[in-house]
Amino acid sequence: MRAALTLLPMLGSLTVCAQSTNMKDYGRSVGLGTTTPQFYYYGGDNMGLEIYNSNTVANSQAHLILSTGATSNYGSAGTLSWMTPNSTGNKGVAYISARTIQDATTNASGNLYFATAENAIPSIKMQITSKGYVGIGIDEPRAFLDVARAGDNVTSTVFGRLAAGNGESGGMGTGTYLGVQNYSADGLFTKSFAIEHRFYSVLNSAINFYRGNSTLGGFITFSTYNGTEQMRIDPGGNVGIGTTATGNYKLTVEGAIGARRVRVTQDTWADFVFNPEYKLPSLKELDKYVRENKHLPGVPSETEVKEKGIDVGEMNKILLQKVEELTLHLIEQQKQIEKMAAEIECLKHK
Repeated sequence: MRAALTLLPMLGSLTVCAQSTNMKDYGRSVGLGTTTPQFYYYGGDNMGLEIYNSNTVANSQAHLILSTGATSNYGSAGTLSWMTPNSTGNKGVAYISARTIQDATTNASGNLYFATAENAIPSIKMQITSKGYVGIGIDEPRAFLDVARAGDNVTSTVFGRLAAGNGESGGMGTGTYLGVQNYSADGLFTKSFAIEHRFYSVLNSAINFYRGNSTLGGFITFSTYNGTEQMRIDPGGNVGIGTTATGNYKLTVEGAIGARRVRVTQDTWADFVFNPEYKLPSLKELDKYVRENKHLPGVPSETEVKEKGIDVGEMNKILLQKVEELTLHLIEQQKQIEKMAAEIECLKHK
């Protein structure tokens, strides 16, 4: 003989069948396989259902199975629901539902859906697909964790939260946390997403992701203090620190740079000055050039430096070239001095 138990506080009825000798109603609680049904106490006037497997062998389990004879595509296989029957409006609080996603005549495949109510009929907020993808706020998750939030300028995900600021009112986007902020995809070169650190809801630091002029061309900026941009990587991979104008440089810095050592590589160096075929400018030629141009040959003028700046590696090569040219002039002058000293010494002995 079988007995049936229908749990009324559910949107869809759930029938539990067992041998009548094993299922009993003990006032406020129902037990299957036990005469002392138990449940966790959370306060209030509660009812409980316990299914107990008295076997002590490993993997002796108690199962609650919701099944259906339907095998059609996208059919519900069972729903576990919560409701408040005494509500005058919407009575549904939440439900967990399993649905098949293809014809189950041979093999069953399905998704699991989680729905909650907010002053209306419960709507699906999360699902686990047959592939194991978890989707929150999205109808068709496309990754193992796919979190979406319809609308612009909302906080879609919080990675971590501190207790500070949690007492603030205002709901979404309040408190102290690290999270993902959805912005907008409308307009070219606009901010789409940001990973933001907010303290008491106030923006401190962020990594900001901007769209380009099509499906390509995006760039990233880095903000600190109060969300002020401090650095960016433009679509071409050029980095700007303290400036948004990177030009054609791989690194542009507006401000001073401090470093212990800087290594600059060069394809050529100034040792060609010591080659025998090198034509060393005479001091007379240098004198004429300097008086006319107010700078050494091959060295950029003050006007050029103000307009274009200098190439550090190239400038070091030019300065070394001038030092080497000066060295050759000193060596030549020393030879002349020694020759003259010898001639003078010779005249003394005549």
